[in-house]
Order: sequence, then structure tokens, then C-alpha cells
Amino acid sequence: MNEVRMRLAPVGVLAAILFVCASAAADVVEIKPVSPTDETDLHGICNHTAQPGERLAYAWQVNGKTVSQGRMGAVMAIRCESTDELRAAGAANVKAIPIVAGRHGNAAYISENHPLVLPAERYLDQQQGGIAFWFSPKWSGDDDLRHPLFYAGGGPNGLSFCIEKEPEPHQGLVFYIGEPDGRRHAVWTSGRSLKPDQWYYVACFWQLRAEDPDTCRMMMFFDRSLVSETPVTPEAITPGEPPKRLIFGSSPSGGPGDVIIDEIRFFDTLPREHLPPLPPEDDRVYSETDLRCGALNPGDTVSFTVSTGKEVLGRAEVKLAKATGERDAFGGLRAIQGAKTGAFHTEKIGKAWWTVTPKGNAFFAVGTDHVNYKGHWCQKLDTSPYHQNVEAKYGDEEAWAQSAIGRLKEWNFNLLTSGHSPSLRYRGLAHTEFLALGAGYAAQDDIVPKTTWTGFPNVFSPGFEAYCDKVCAMRCAPNADNPWLFGYFIDNELEWYGRSHSNAGLFEETMKKPPEHSAKRALIQFFQAR
Repeated sequence: MNEVRMRLAPVGVLAAILFVCASAAADVVEIKPVSPTDETDLHGICNHTAQPGERLAYAWQVNGKTVSQGRMGAVMAIRCESTDELRAAGAANVKAIPIVAGRHGNAAYISENHPLVLPAERYLDQQQGGIAFWFSPKWSGDDDLRHPLFYAGGGPNGLSFCIEKEPEPHQGLVFYIGEPDGRRHAVWTSGRSLKPDQWYYVACFWQLRAEDPDTCRMMMFFDRSLVSETPVTPEAITPGEPPKRLIFGSSPSGGPGDVIIDEIRFFDTLPREHLPPLPPEDDRVYSETDLRCGALNPGDTVSFTVSTGKEVLGRAEVKLAKATGERDAFGGLRAIQGAKTGAFHTEKIGKAWWTVTPKGNAFFAVGTDHVNYKGHWCQKLDTSPYHQNVEAKYGDEEAWAQSAIGRLKEWNFNLLTSGHSPSLRYRGLAHTEFLALGAGYAAQDDIVPKTTWTGFPNVFSPGFEAYCDKVCAMRCAPNADNPWLFGYFIDNELEWYGRSHSNAGLFEETMKKPPEHSAKRALIQFFQAR
């Protein structure tokens, strides 16, 4: 699979790199713009800086005809290039904030006593939105101290939004929304691997109100990978007095910020791919499936344009060529054909059952799990040796991903299975999604507590079914028309054998529960019925 990576012209804008994958052995073309969480979205595509309240528009075109258009989510960008820029952004204490070398150009150094303070009303919507930035700490992630990165407080009767590195027991990078009564709704990832003077990218999003309550959620991206996501019940969070100040490097919880911040970006939507909607099948308009999975014609010109609504800021385009070969772009064998449904599925062809690609060709899946830039954490060493090695060798995740995909294809793998880095997706291999329904609910209501491993959920809880429905609606709906999705892992290695690791493990754990526990009641009723 040859990948052509096209950038917008220098006048282009922040969120449209066009990926076009055209195989010498396939007629499938994959077109994918980057999401708002990609580092390339922050710099290198253009020099355009969004103005307060500015909305950027995108448009897909095929042969000059617009097939889809809409609005992108970025509200405001603060590149931290100079004191003048910070002052123009509304910062009140710019003289006390040194401008130093950053991830891209210059950046702002936030010391313990001089946080960066911005007016909240220009940037943050407590109902729905997001914030993303690069940061370089002056501390280690395992120092057992609290280090605030971002805080927005709404006063005694409002919500607070906070991103910080917390000490034990989390020892992680946490994004939480706090309520006036002290309750917190949080997503987090491990922060032990954070090193001084290294650059990291964090992006956090929230949606607390929506027409469809099942879409309400909190999300955290770290170094361009979705590391934590949780559904939010709208009734459980009541927005009150809106935040008045956005503070980088300080929070009421205390602790030194002591960090360099660069390329701050605020959003008013959750991250999404800017892809066209799916039109009726009989309409000769290029659909999302056409653009993502290749129902295009030789010679077609596909383009992606970004504008302010009045001015075109950038455009990327490619002319397509049809190729032939024994395999389609998903790795399916053209010689064994089934139904062309636009999605991976199983089908009996002749006397044998096959997995069939979206293009209708037989597929023999070969994958390996945990192809992951972060690697596995070694508790004894208190680090991830694999991550340290590849970071030293490749420099960043993008270079690693290109190399890893190349090696996987060279070794004839055709599937990304459980535990892979999302940065590997849409590079010619189908992928899976991991839902972790049981492990996720075990953190709320358990039979086996989720401490060092996955735990086991209380499947007898009245809320278990609703939780699973909500997670599936949130995670599966966006993939309904994704041809590169092979399937879902519901869970992995739940603790069926309990803490005793015996055949009676779940029975033993259930018997430890109090009489009113729903699993305990179900077990008693089971015996009474016998």
C-alpha cells in the first residue's frame, strides 16, 4: 500500500491533512482528514490563527462538485508566540510570564507563582467543548506531587474543569469536572512516564447536554491517542454559574504548575472526522462509503477545502487512478467472492464459511495484539522499556507508526487487533475497537473489585444493562458506516476466577458481599429455586 500524504497549501488552515491510500493491488481509495486531536492540526499546515468566535468551514468536492460541507469545531487558537499575542488573547499578567522555546516556535513558561490567566467567556462553554495543548513539565510523573495544568472554576455554585497530574492513588494525568457538592466526574491515564523537558499533547472534551442523552460523555486524548472515555448522565451534572477565569499552572487544590504550555486550542464540539454523510444508495452522489472505501472512478479528482466562509484558506486534492491485482485494499482475495456490503461480515461461500471484506472478497484475518507505541508498563522497573526504546529510536509516534505499519505489512499481517495504538489506523489495515463493557462497569459496581486488573462487573445490578447500552451507543454509532472496522472486543481477561483463582472464584466473591448486594440476592434466589 502506497500512502500519499498531502498538505494544504501554505495559506491552508488547521484541520485538513488529506490522506489518500492508493494500492497497486487494489481499487480502494482511503480519504481521511485528521481529527482535531492530531498534532499536525496545531502547526505546520498554515499560519492562520483563529480569531475569537471564528468558525471554519470545510467542503468535500469530487470533480469540482461539492458533495458535503459543514463547520469545523475549533473556536480559538492561542499559539503562545509572544507577550503581545497573550495580551491580545486577554491574559492579565503577561509581564510575569516568560516566553521560551516551545514545541512549535515559542511557548509560555508557567511558574509556580505566575499562572497564565484568561477570560473564560471568550473560550469555554460548560455544556459542550474541549481544550487541547502541548505541555513540557519541569517535573517527573512519579514525583508524588500534584501539578495543575489547567483549571476553570465557576464559583461556589458552578462546575469546575481541571486537568492535572495527581499523586497517589491515581499517579496519573486526570481530567475531571467537579460539582459544587464535591463530586467529581473524571477520565484519566497513567502519568508515571512523564519526564522533565519532554513534550506531551493532551486534549480533553466534554458533552454534558445533547438532544440524544446517549451521546453525552467525557474524553481524554494523550499524545494523539484516545486513552479514556466515559459516558455522562445529563441529570447527574447540573451546570451552574459559568467559569469566569481559565488558569494554566494553578488550581485551588494547590501544587506547582512549573510547566511550559504551547499551542492552546479551544473547541465547541467533540472531535469528529469531517466526512460526508451517507446519501441514498440510488443517488449518484459520492457517499461517505464512496470516499472512505473506494467507489470512485479512474480520473476522479477529490479535494478538501477549508475556508472562513468568506476566504479560502487552503485546498488539497488528488486525482485517482484505478489499479488491479489479486487482492483488494483490505487484503481480500478477489478470486473468492461474496456479497459486497460495504462492511466486514461472515458469509458461506461454497462449502466454507469466510470473513468477507467490504468489497465482497474472502478475507483470512492475521493479526497480533498490542502493537502499541506506549508498550506495557513494567511495575518492577516503574517504566515502559518498549516505549523508551521506540521514543529514542523514532523521536515521535508518527515516525514509529509509519515504521510499524510497514513491518506488519511486510510480515503479511492484515489486521490491527486488541490494544493497538489508534495512530496505526487508516493506513491499509482493518482494525478492531475495544469496548471493555465489563471492566468499565466493574469500576462502578463489582462482584470482583477492580484494583490491579479488570475485576468482574456486577451483572445483576439494575444499571448494568443500561450502562452497556449507553457505552455501545456512544462507541458503536460513529462506526456504523466505517468499512475499516473489523469488529469489537467486548472485554478482555475479566476475573472469572476471583481473587482465589479457583473454579469457585465468583461464588466466593459473591458470598463476601453484604446481604443487600444484588449479586448476593441473585445467588440466594438461585439456591432457593433449586
